Amino acid sequence: MGIVVGLVSVGFKYLTELVQHTAFGVRGEKLLKGLEHMDWWMILLIPALGGLLVGLLLNYLFSESKGGGVEEVMTSVATKRGSIRFKSVIGKLLASSITIGSGGSAGREGPIVQIGGGIGSSLGRWLKLNEEHVKTLVGAGVAAGIAAAFNAPIAGAFFALEIILGDFALNTFSTIILASVSATVVSRYFLKAFGDSPAVFPEIVEIVRDYSWNHIYEFGFYIILGVMGGLICVLFIKSLFYSEHFFSKLKVPGFVKPAIGGLAVGAIGLLVPHILGVGYDTMEGVLSKGHHLFDQFPLVGHLWLDLLLILGIKIVATSLTLGSGGSGGTIVPSLYLGSLVGGLLGLGIQLVLPEAVNSSSYALVGMAAIIAGTTQAPIMAMMLFFEATNNYQIILPVMIVSIISSLITKHFLGGSLYTVKLKSQGINLYEGIEKTVMSTIKASEIMKRNLYTFHVTTPFRKVLESFMNTERQVAFVLDDEKALVGTLSLNHMKTMIQDEGVKDFLIAGDLMIENTQTAYPDSTLSYCTELLAKEDIDIIPIIISETNNKLVGYLNRKDILSIYNLEVMKKNLSGLKFVSKVGDTESRSYLDLSSEYRVETLPVPDYFLNKSLKSLDTRKNYNVTVLAVQSVHSNEHKIPNPNTIFKKGDFLVVVGEHSGMNRFLGTL
Repeated sequence: MGIVVGLVSVGFKYLTELVQHTAFGVRGEKLLKGLEHMDWWMILLIPALGGLLVGLLLNYLFSESKGGGVEEVMTSVATKRGSIRFKSVIGKLLASSITIGSGGSAGREGPIVQIGGGIGSSLGRWLKLNEEHVKTLVGAGVAAGIAAAFNAPIAGAFFALEIILGDFALNTFSTIILASVSATVVSRYFLKAFGDSPAVFPEIVEIVRDYSWNHIYEFGFYIILGVMGGLICVLFIKSLFYSEHFFSKLKVPGFVKPAIGGLAVGAIGLLVPHILGVGYDTMEGVLSKGHHLFDQFPLVGHLWLDLLLILGIKIVATSLTLGSGGSGGTIVPSLYLGSLVGGLLGLGIQLVLPEAVNSSSYALVGMAAIIAGTTQAPIMAMMLFFEATNNYQIILPVMIVSIISSLITKHFLGGSLYTVKLKSQGINLYEGIEKTVMSTIKASEIMKRNLYTFHVTTPFRKVLESFMNTERQVAFVLDDEKALVGTLSLNHMKTMIQDEGVKDFLIAGDLMIENTQTAYPDSTLSYCTELLAKEDIDIIPIIISETNNKLVGYLNRKDILSIYNLEVMKKNLSGLKFVSKVGDTESRSYLDLSSEYRVETLPVPDYFLNKSLKSLDTRKNYNVTVLAVQSVHSNEHKIPNPNTIFKKGDFLVVVGEHSGMNRFLGTL
């Protein structure tokens, strides 16, 4: 796993550099030196062209590759049994290389998380491993990707354990360490990074080689830096969300949005070229106390004003790149912002206490503050900078700022960049699995499309006759554009049925209820459930969008509760443990199955209803065995006998060889 992801990570780096060389004529990840002699219109249009290519790829070929990468893997592990389609790996690889290589303000670590996790998921499913092993391989792929990208095996392992899996069990930990170290060895071999080469870039070695904590009052300065880092994290995350919301409401084709974001970034880059691309050259300039940073592209002329200007504009540029649909990560931009925050504080301290502190050290520690705050993974941040510097002295301030920044970000936002983004989509990974899964199911997946409608001018008598000839209790009222204007309820009309006088002059528009609560195709079932409870209604119409009232379907309370009950049943049935590995079973309370077999949980099919296990003879007819039945009226698992009668709402636990199971499920 580690070797494969290490090779892919190296290939990803070279592919990004190839795109950048094609676009700007510069190799490596230092873009500034290639911009000096470029025409202004090229700097303006190259990010836009890159955005257009990415938009076309993600909207028409690789729609599963949208997003930052980290939150998609987190959701997959929490709700989809670690399943990530390999196609998304290819899409993320191409889209991210183009975004970053064409000057987009983003990093490679978010994409490499999805790429590594996708490779792990594909390998686990190809080997037909069980769910827990697939998840572990996803974590191993993530760890390997981060380790290879940053030359930091310990940080890679803790990133996967803290953020993706949340599991520090020995089996999981050892697997991830093996993958992380293997990927680092591969990366170091190809990138010639053995020896003292650090995690981020070589110039760090010289900057921190002689670092020491000389004065007790520096403790107070690092507390201030932690607070500043936390506040910048909050601003950064809110800016990203605002940008995403803005572009989601923009009424243009989806594939055009990344181009618009790229054009805006290009326009900003004309004035402040330092924000284009990954930005390692700018970070190194800040770590070198600003030496030669503004030689080619001078800004205001005062170092602290220049750094403050770049800080604000970098937040905007990254938000435009990612919010518009560009593909990339946020850890490298976090490093960038952290260097600026720390550099600014270091310069301020030097004004008061000349020669007392090294401003470069504050720039480096500031990087840790922003990473810890945005990811809510302070241990990972500490390990990353321990590996980056090989200097134990600097770990003490890194620990201080990482914890303070994390606490401040969590206080204001309630979580990391990834979990807050998922919460905005209705997904809370820290709630029960049933609610989490409900938050990943969209209304469009289960809504009914057989609409029962009336035009707003339909006479009352015709409406009533139609209701009498159907079992429907609710209908929808539409205008000439097929847009929803209200609902009709038979119960609401009962008071008028006996009044013959009103039947001749009232129309559907007079009878309908106008204050209809609606949802959208991408609304989650969790949101719809809350709407049902809040408004005490039984049916939710589904319209196209907030600005388009065209009716496309509806959900009722019964359908949503059925889905919820299904997930609860699945959760309860997971109490039966099956392991596909060989070993000593004397101390185990579960059954070992060879790799040729698998277990499925499913609702009782209609064909099974009111029939006995004996009459169905699943072993003979399907080559599968029903191990257990859970009744809809009980949470207990029962071992079926030949006379067991299957009822609607029951759940089956079925085991069989893969070929037989596929045939069984295909038949049903």
